[in-house]
Amino acid sequence: MDEIQILAARAALKKMSQDGYVSICTIDNILKMSGGVPNERDYQVLRTLHCVSFREMQPELLRGLPLLIQRVLESPGIEFCFEPNERMKALKFS
Repeated sequence: MDEIQILAARAALKKMSQDGYVSICTIDNILKMSGGVPNERDYQVLRTLHCVSFREMQPELLRGLPLLIQRVLESPGIEFCFEPNERMKALKFS
């Protein structure tokens, strides 16, 4: 991500923190911007916590949440690395 995208992601996460609950919409928007593809189990935990107030979470969950969000948001995107002469072969569907 470029500098503006990183600043936007930080601002969105700060707002989510101030709102007091997990917003999967915020997470999804940052992932769309970064192109990240998260681990399905980690992502599912965050989906399960959508709109759950931080006040309602057990202390152990609340302590682990920042690392979980970090793992999801730092997910790499899918990249295809073809040799130049292999690109066209890979695109033929016959």
